[in-house]
Amino acid sequence: MQYASNGHEVGKETLDGHSTVHYRATLDKDHLGALGRTLSGEGENNHWREFAGTVTSLTLDVWVDPATGLPARLHETFGEAEVTMDFHKFSGARQITAPPTADTGDLTQALKDMKTDEGKS
Repeated sequence: MQYASNGHEVGKETLDGHSTVHYRATLDKDHLGALGRTLSGEGENNHWREFAGTVTSLTLDVWVDPATGLPARLHETFGEAEVTMDFHKFSGARQITAPPTADTGDLTQALKDMKTDEGKS
């Protein structure tokens, strides 16, 4: 948010019973470097466009706990995709074990099929 020229305070809001300050900024893809090129679907084997559509900017909304300065929620909007993350507890590092390969999958073809099916409506 500190690098966005249009970042601004939206207002004070309560999230999950806690006071927060809501901020918003929109970043043009040309100011996002490699991330901007990825989000816009540029480059060979980049299937991002099938997931998010055409992305020209990234809008960030963040709700900050004024007592700690830590985020309580982060919401990103890019193209047709939206991601929201709520933060409830900050503490030390945790060990995370990757799932077995058999429990994972490549969604590339499913995303392509989903976009193709949308075009048939």
